[in-house]
This record gives sequence, C-alpha cells and structure tokens, in this order.
Amino acid sequence: MKRNEAWRQANMGKVLAAQKTKYHGKTEEEKAQRKLAMRARRVGITVEQLVEMDKNTGGKCAICGAGKSKGKNGSELLYLDHCHKSGKARALLCHSCNSMLGGARDSIEILERAIAFLKEHQ
Repeated sequence: MKRNEAWRQANMGKVLAAQKTKYHGKTEEEKAQRKLAMRARRVGITVEQLVEMDKNTGGKCAICGAGKSKGKNGSELLYLDHCHKSGKARALLCHSCNSMLGGARDSIEILERAIAFLKEHQ
C-alpha cells in the first residue's frame, strides 16, 4: 500500500490527467446519468425510482405544480426532497417549495402558523 501511495505522489500529474480523461471523456448523456445516480444514491433510492417519481408528477413540483427550473449548468431539474430525520426520499420539488420546507425546518406547526398568518393578512 505504501508503495502505491508513493507512486501516486510521484506521478500526481498522470493521476490527475487520468481522472480528468475518465470524467471529461464522457458524453453529456453519460454525465447526466452519473449525476442522476448520485442524486438517487444520496437518499437510498434507485435511479428507476427517481425516474418513476418524475413520471408520477409529470415533471412538475409535487407541491405547487411548477415545471423544472434551470440549474447552474443550464440543465433542467427539480430538487429531490427528503426527510432530514429519516433520510427517506419524499418527492421532487421546485427550488421555492424545497426552500420553503427547509426554512420551516420541516415543521408542520411552523407551516400551519404561516398559513394562519397569510389568511389573517390577506
């Protein structure tokens, strides 16, 4: 193991070039599939389950029905919402709805108070 690490340190340029080629040599479709797999794996579901979630909502936010928004790299996306306590995936949400739940710390009480506030101040 030490010999391998010594080789890596001595040949870091080769190592970085190989890693760059491995990722950048991929097609856009392969990169998209890899990102999809990483999103799913983070919350313990399969890519097929993630695709099914997207189909079930028609590619729209499960709360407000908004369509996909442009991400930083120009790709269209919805956010994979998950429970922070259990880690379980819940639904695909737009940025606004995902931020709303996060801002309320997933608290039903806070959201109910927010609804009451909005009703009172219409």
